Amino acid sequence: MPIRLHADDLGLHPAVDRAIFRAFEAGAVGGASILATGPTFHEAARQARSLGLPTSLHLAVVDTGPLSPPAEIPSLVGRDGRFPGRFGEVVRRALLVERPGGLRQRELHREVGRQLQAFADAGLIGRGGLLVDGHQHLHLLPPVFAALLQRGEGFGLAAFRLPRRSPAERRQFGRRSLGFAVAEILGRRAARAAARQGIFAVPCWGVLYAGHLTVERATSVLDSLPPRADGQLICHPGDDDRALGALHPWRYAWETELATVLALAGAGAGA
Repeated sequence: MPIRLHADDLGLHPAVDRAIFRAFEAGAVGGASILATGPTFHEAARQARSLGLPTSLHLAVVDTGPLSPPAEIPSLVGRDGRFPGRFGEVVRRALLVERPGGLRQRELHREVGRQLQAFADAGLIGRGGLLVDGHQHLHLLPPVFAALLQRGEGFGLAAFRLPRRSPAERRQFGRRSLGFAVAEILGRRAARAAARQGIFAVPCWGVLYAGHLTVERATSVLDSLPPRADGQLICHPGDDDRALGALHPWRYAWETELATVLALAGAGAGA
Protein backbone atom coordinates (compact mmCIF):
# COMPACT_ATOMS: atom_id res chain seq x y z
CA MET A 1 0.00 0.00 0.00
CA PRO A 2 1.76 3.22 -1.10
CA ILE A 3 1.64 6.54 0.71
CA ARG A 4 -1.65 8.27 -0.11
CA LEU A 5 -3.07 11.61 0.87
CA HIS A 6 -5.94 11.24 3.32
CA ALA A 7 -8.15 14.19 4.30
CA ASP A 8 -9.47 14.61 7.83
CA ASP A 9 -12.61 16.22 9.27
CA LEU A 10 -15.21 15.47 6.61
CA GLY A 11 -18.57 16.35 8.15
CA LEU A 12 -17.11 19.17 10.25
CA HIS A 13 -18.29 22.08 8.09
CA PRO A 14 -19.49 22.71 4.51
CA ALA A 15 -16.19 24.49 3.76
CA VAL A 16 -14.28 21.32 4.66
CA ASP A 17 -16.68 19.03 2.82
CA ARG A 18 -16.50 21.07 -0.40
CA ALA A 19 -12.71 21.09 -0.32
CA ILE A 20 -12.38 17.37 0.33
CA PHE A 21 -14.79 16.44 -2.45
CA ARG A 22 -13.01 18.81 -4.82
CA ALA A 23 -9.66 17.26 -3.91
CA PHE A 24 -11.01 13.73 -4.38
CA GLU A 25 -12.52 14.50 -7.76
CA ALA A 26 -9.19 16.01 -8.80
CA GLY A 27 -7.39 12.82 -7.79
CA ALA A 28 -5.56 14.65 -5.01
CA VAL A 29 -6.73 12.55 -2.03
CA GLY A 30 -7.43 8.85 -1.86
CA GLY A 31 -9.77 8.86 1.13
CA ALA A 32 -11.20 10.88 3.99
CA SER A 33 -12.03 10.55 7.66
CA ILE A 34 -15.59 11.52 8.54
CA LEU A 35 -16.97 12.73 11.86
CA ALA A 36 -20.20 10.97 12.79
CA THR A 37 -20.57 13.77 15.34
CA GLY A 38 -20.05 16.48 12.73
CA PRO A 39 -22.82 18.98 11.89
CA THR A 40 -22.81 18.00 8.20
CA PHE A 41 -22.26 14.27 8.68
CA HIS A 42 -25.38 12.97 6.96
CA GLU A 43 -25.06 15.09 3.82
CA ALA A 44 -21.31 14.48 3.65
CA ALA A 45 -21.86 10.73 3.99
CA ARG A 46 -24.45 10.79 1.21
CA GLN A 47 -22.11 12.63 -1.13
CA ALA A 48 -19.15 10.42 -0.22
CA ARG A 49 -21.18 7.35 -1.17
CA SER A 50 -22.27 9.01 -4.41
CA LEU A 51 -18.69 9.83 -5.40
CA GLY A 52 -17.22 6.55 -4.22
CA LEU A 53 -14.94 8.33 -1.73
CA PRO A 54 -13.40 5.75 0.66
CA THR A 55 -14.01 6.84 4.25
CA SER A 56 -12.81 5.99 7.72
CA LEU A 57 -14.54 6.89 10.96
CA HIS A 58 -13.00 9.93 12.65
CA LEU A 59 -13.88 8.88 16.19
CA ALA A 60 -14.48 11.93 18.40
CA VAL A 61 -14.30 12.52 22.15
CA VAL A 62 -13.25 16.16 21.77
CA ASP A 63 -14.40 19.39 20.11
CA THR A 64 -17.85 18.29 18.85
CA GLY A 65 -21.16 17.30 20.36
CA PRO A 66 -21.73 13.60 21.20
CA LEU A 67 -24.31 11.33 19.63
CA SER A 68 -25.43 10.16 23.07
CA PRO A 69 -27.71 12.25 25.28
CA PRO A 70 -25.31 14.13 27.59
CA ALA A 71 -27.08 12.76 30.67
CA GLU A 72 -26.01 9.25 29.61
CA ILE A 73 -22.31 10.14 29.30
CA PRO A 74 -21.61 12.84 31.93
CA SER A 75 -17.93 11.91 32.29
CA LEU A 76 -17.33 12.64 28.59
CA VAL A 77 -18.94 16.08 28.35
CA GLY A 78 -18.97 19.49 29.96
CA ARG A 79 -21.83 21.55 31.36
CA ASP A 80 -22.77 22.56 27.83
CA GLY A 81 -23.36 18.91 26.91
CA ARG A 82 -20.47 18.87 24.44
CA PHE A 83 -17.12 17.13 24.49
CA PRO A 84 -14.27 19.27 25.88
CA GLY A 85 -12.99 21.82 23.40
CA ARG A 86 -9.33 20.91 23.83
CA PHE A 87 -7.53 17.58 23.91
CA GLY A 88 -5.70 18.35 27.18
CA GLU A 89 -8.91 18.12 29.17
CA VAL A 90 -9.72 14.74 27.60
CA VAL A 91 -6.23 13.49 28.44
CA ARG A 92 -6.67 14.66 32.03
CA ARG A 93 -9.95 12.76 32.33
CA ALA A 94 -8.38 9.67 30.75
CA LEU A 95 -5.67 9.68 33.40
CA LEU A 96 -8.40 9.59 36.06
CA VAL A 97 -10.45 6.84 34.43
CA GLU A 98 -13.03 5.36 36.82
CA ARG A 99 -12.05 7.92 39.47
CA PRO A 100 -13.76 11.20 40.40
CA GLY A 101 -13.43 13.62 37.52
CA GLY A 102 -12.32 10.90 35.13
CA LEU A 103 -13.78 9.08 32.17
CA ARG A 104 -16.03 6.11 32.81
CA GLN A 105 -15.50 3.09 30.63
CA ARG A 106 -19.19 2.23 30.42
CA GLU A 107 -19.96 5.70 29.06
CA LEU A 108 -17.11 5.49 26.56
CA HIS A 109 -18.43 2.17 25.28
CA ARG A 110 -21.87 3.72 24.89
CA GLU A 111 -20.69 6.72 22.85
CA VAL A 112 -18.11 4.82 20.79
CA GLY A 113 -20.76 2.25 19.93
CA ARG A 114 -23.15 4.94 18.75
CA GLN A 115 -20.55 6.55 16.51
CA LEU A 116 -19.69 3.16 15.01
CA GLN A 117 -23.39 2.47 14.45
CA ALA A 118 -23.93 5.83 12.77
CA PHE A 119 -21.03 5.17 10.41
CA ALA A 120 -22.40 1.71 9.59
CA ASP A 121 -25.97 2.99 9.17
CA ALA A 122 -24.67 5.57 6.69
CA GLY A 123 -23.39 2.73 4.50
CA LEU A 124 -19.75 3.79 4.82
CA ILE A 125 -18.07 0.52 5.78
CA GLY A 126 -16.19 -0.67 2.71
CA ARG A 127 -15.32 -4.13 1.46
CA GLY A 128 -12.05 -4.09 3.37
CA GLY A 129 -13.81 -3.60 6.67
CA LEU A 130 -13.91 -0.71 9.10
CA LEU A 131 -10.99 1.72 9.44
CA VAL A 132 -11.01 4.04 12.47
CA ASP A 133 -8.87 7.02 13.38
CA GLY A 134 -9.37 9.69 15.99
CA HIS A 135 -10.17 13.38 16.08
CA GLN A 136 -6.93 14.88 17.43
CA HIS A 137 -5.63 11.27 17.62
CA LEU A 138 -7.42 10.68 20.92
CA HIS A 139 -8.49 7.19 19.84
CA LEU A 140 -5.06 6.14 21.18
CA LEU A 141 -5.88 6.99 24.80
CA PRO A 142 -5.99 3.58 26.54
CA PRO A 143 -9.60 3.77 27.79
CA VAL A 144 -10.83 5.06 24.42
CA PHE A 145 -8.92 2.42 22.50
CA ALA A 146 -10.18 -0.33 24.81
CA ALA A 147 -13.75 0.76 24.06
CA LEU A 148 -12.98 0.85 20.34
CA LEU A 149 -11.58 -2.69 20.32
CA GLN A 150 -14.53 -4.07 22.22
CA ARG A 151 -17.29 -2.27 20.32
CA GLY A 152 -15.51 -2.40 16.95
CA GLU A 153 -15.57 -6.18 16.86
CA GLY A 154 -19.25 -6.15 15.96
CA PHE A 155 -18.64 -3.78 13.04
CA GLY A 156 -15.78 -5.61 11.35
CA LEU A 157 -13.01 -3.35 12.66
CA ALA A 158 -10.08 -4.12 10.37
CA ALA A 159 -7.57 -1.32 10.95
CA PHE A 160 -6.85 1.83 12.90
CA ARG A 161 -4.61 4.82 12.33
CA LEU A 162 -1.16 4.85 13.90
CA PRO A 163 0.33 8.39 13.90
CA ARG A 164 4.07 8.44 13.34
CA ARG A 165 6.69 11.10 12.80
CA SER A 166 8.65 10.74 9.60
CA PRO A 167 12.43 11.18 9.71
CA ALA A 168 11.90 14.75 8.50
CA GLU A 169 9.49 15.42 11.36
CA ARG A 170 11.83 13.89 13.92
CA ARG A 171 14.28 16.69 13.18
CA GLN A 172 11.73 19.14 14.59
CA PHE A 173 11.76 19.96 18.30
CA GLY A 174 9.24 21.56 20.62
CA ARG A 175 6.09 20.86 22.59
CA ARG A 176 4.18 19.51 19.60
CA SER A 177 6.97 17.09 18.72
CA LEU A 178 7.10 15.91 22.33
CA GLY A 179 3.36 15.34 22.28
CA PHE A 180 3.63 13.12 19.25
CA ALA A 181 6.49 11.21 20.83
CA VAL A 182 4.01 10.29 23.57
CA ALA A 183 1.39 9.47 20.92
CA GLU A 184 3.84 7.07 19.30
CA ILE A 185 4.32 5.28 22.62
CA LEU A 186 0.55 4.95 23.04
CA GLY A 187 0.34 3.86 19.41
CA ARG A 188 2.78 1.01 19.88
CA ARG A 189 0.77 -0.19 22.86
CA ALA A 190 -2.44 0.04 20.85
CA ALA A 191 -0.88 -1.80 17.90
CA ARG A 192 0.10 -4.73 20.10
CA ALA A 193 -3.40 -4.99 21.55
CA ALA A 194 -4.99 -4.70 18.10
CA ALA A 195 -2.67 -7.27 16.54
CA ARG A 196 -3.89 -9.89 19.00
CA GLN A 197 -7.33 -9.45 17.39
CA GLY A 198 -6.02 -9.41 13.82
CA ILE A 199 -6.50 -5.64 13.46
CA PHE A 200 -3.90 -3.76 11.43
CA ALA A 201 -2.22 -0.46 12.22
CA VAL A 202 -2.10 1.99 9.30
CA PRO A 203 0.85 4.42 9.59
CA CYS A 204 -0.03 8.09 9.34
CA TRP A 205 2.62 10.68 8.43
CA GLY A 206 2.75 14.46 8.43
CA VAL A 207 1.24 14.70 11.91
CA LEU A 208 3.52 17.53 12.99
CA TYR A 209 2.30 19.71 10.13
CA ALA A 210 -1.45 19.20 10.65
CA GLY A 211 -3.25 22.32 9.55
CA HIS A 212 -0.13 23.77 7.98
CA LEU A 213 0.87 21.29 5.29
CA THR A 214 2.72 22.99 2.44
CA VAL A 215 4.15 21.44 -0.69
CA GLU A 216 7.63 21.86 0.77
CA ARG A 217 6.71 20.14 4.02
CA ALA A 218 4.81 17.33 2.29
CA THR A 219 7.74 16.72 -0.03
CA SER A 220 10.18 16.67 2.87
CA VAL A 221 8.07 14.06 4.66
CA LEU A 222 7.68 11.86 1.60
CA ASP A 223 11.34 12.14 0.59
CA SER A 224 12.50 11.18 4.09
CA LEU A 225 10.53 7.91 4.18
CA PRO A 226 12.09 4.64 3.07
CA PRO A 227 11.19 3.48 -0.45
CA ARG A 228 8.72 0.83 0.69
CA ALA A 229 6.95 2.96 3.30
CA ASP A 230 3.16 2.87 3.26
CA GLY A 231 0.22 4.51 4.97
CA GLN A 232 -1.35 7.94 4.92
CA LEU A 233 -0.10 11.48 4.57
CA ILE A 234 -2.80 13.42 6.39
CA CYS A 235 -4.17 16.75 5.26
CA HIS A 236 -6.88 19.17 6.34
CA PRO A 237 -8.21 20.99 3.27
CA GLY A 238 -10.90 23.65 3.45
CA ASP A 239 -12.02 26.50 1.23
CA ASP A 240 -12.97 29.23 3.73
CA ASP A 241 -10.40 30.06 6.42
CA ARG A 242 -12.52 32.88 7.84
CA ALA A 243 -15.64 30.77 8.41
CA LEU A 244 -13.69 27.84 9.81
CA GLY A 245 -11.46 30.00 11.99
CA ALA A 246 -14.49 31.65 13.56
CA LEU A 247 -15.68 28.26 14.82
CA HIS A 248 -12.44 26.38 15.42
CA PRO A 249 -9.55 28.29 17.06
CA TRP A 250 -6.87 25.93 15.77
CA ARG A 251 -5.19 28.54 13.55
CA TYR A 252 -5.24 26.08 10.67
CA ALA A 253 -4.47 27.23 7.14
CA TRP A 254 -7.24 25.19 5.49
CA GLU A 255 -7.09 27.00 2.16
CA THR A 256 -3.31 26.51 2.00
CA GLU A 257 -3.77 22.80 2.59
CA LEU A 258 -6.30 22.57 -0.23
CA ALA A 259 -3.84 24.30 -2.55
CA THR A 260 -1.10 21.96 -1.33
CA VAL A 261 -2.93 18.73 -2.10
CA LEU A 262 -4.05 20.00 -5.51
CA ALA A 263 -0.46 20.99 -6.31
CA LEU A 264 0.84 17.60 -5.21
CA ALA A 265 -1.72 15.89 -7.43
CA GLY A 266 -0.54 18.00 -10.34
CA ALA A 267 3.03 16.95 -9.61
CA GLY A 268 2.06 13.27 -9.46
CA ALA A 269 2.66 12.86 -5.70
CA GLY A 270 0.37 11.52 -2.96
CA ALA A 271 -2.76 9.64 -3.99
